[in-house]
Amino acid sequence: MQSERLGIVTFFGIFIPGSYLAGTLVLGLACFLAIFGIDNSHGLIIAYAKGSSALFTAIFIFISYLLGVVIRLYAPDSVDSLSTFYLTKIRKRKELWVKEPFPYTKSMQSRFEKSGMGEVIVFLKKLNKEFSNKSYFNYCKLLIIAKSPALSRQVQQAEALVRFLSGTIWVLRYIGIWVAPIGLITFILKGNHKLAVFYAGFLFVSLIVLLLILERFKYQRRKEVQTVWSSIYLIFNELQDKHSVENDQKSSDS
Repeated sequence: MQSERLGIVTFFGIFIPGSYLAGTLVLGLACFLAIFGIDNSHGLIIAYAKGSSALFTAIFIFISYLLGVVIRLYAPDSVDSLSTFYLTKIRKRKELWVKEPFPYTKSMQSRFEKSGMGEVIVFLKKLNKEFSNKSYFNYCKLLIIAKSPALSRQVQQAEALVRFLSGTIWVLRYIGIWVAPIGLITFILKGNHKLAVFYAGFLFVSLIVLLLILERFKYQRRKEVQTVWSSIYLIFNELQDKHSVENDQKSSDS
């Protein structure tokens, strides 16, 4: 089960954002070469990739994974803060969950109560008064993975999606929105209209994706938190019921 988790989270949360960053850096290299007079920089890179496809693929995969690991170290919390800024300052949202930091303790309590599952919060407070602590949240994820394959798949899917979104926004924030304007300006000045249009489209799509993810990121991360708290509640209830049944059986045998 741990290997399955690593497979899902590694692919969506590490490799895909890392590949996106690696591809963007290749475009940045092409722009850099063009600035210094190599007008056919894109063609040269493509020709090299075709001529040494095995080596290029191996290098690209390795760099993508390495960059993805680096992104994973910083992405979720920084993107959460950026999403909060976007929603409060630009979209003028005033809901509690928009302003609250991860793991959104107060707003999650309200969410569980409105959905008729207030006992989950009562249970969590009895289990650990500091259940809002991020370290305890991560511990609960590991416990779910160890105790329940079915519930762990749901947690893995939620975590992988959050990592994918945060990794993508990290690339767009630090790399994509810089490479695209540089490429656009460079190829407009060089009179290469096809590449200018390509980079204009790249910039437009990057900005749209950036805004869409910022709009929905905290909502998706709240779903991950809800999945973890609900799962840990179900696991402990199941363990308690199993313990009660075993005690009843021992009493009847005696």
